[in-house]
Amino acid sequence: MQELTAGQDVLRLEGMRFFGHHGCLAEEQAAGVHLDVDVELRTDTRPAAATDSVTDTIDYARVVESCRHVVEEERHHLVETVAERLCEVLLAEPRAASVRVRVAKRPPLPAAVDRFSVTVERRRG
Repeated sequence: MQELTAGQDVLRLEGMRFFGHHGCLAEEQAAGVHLDVDVELRTDTRPAAATDSVTDTIDYARVVESCRHVVEEERHHLVETVAERLCEVLLAEPRAASVRVRVAKRPPLPAAVDRFSVTVERRRG
C-alpha cells in the first residue's frame, strides 16, 4: 500500500446554514438571505490520530465560527466573493493544505430554481 503524503486527508463540514446580507439586489442586501455552506479541508490527520487531541488537528468549532463570521458579519454582492473570502479565512488555519468551499442560496428569480451554488477550491502557496 502506498503511503499518502501529508495533507491528503479530508475533513468535511457539511450543511452549515447562516443568515447574511448578500446579493446584487437591494432587497437581498436589506432583507438578508440564508446561505448554505459546505467545506472540505485537506490536512494531515496522522498527528491528531496519534495523540487523540484536538490541538493536533483543525478544530471544527473554530471552522464553523470562521464561516459564521464571514457570512453573517460581512456583506458582498456575489456568492463567489463569499466563497473566496471563506477560502482566504480557512487557509489561514496553519494545518490546512487546501480548502474547497461550496456556497449556495435560493435565488430571487421568478423561475423555479432550487439553489444557485458556487464551488471554489484554493491551495496554500
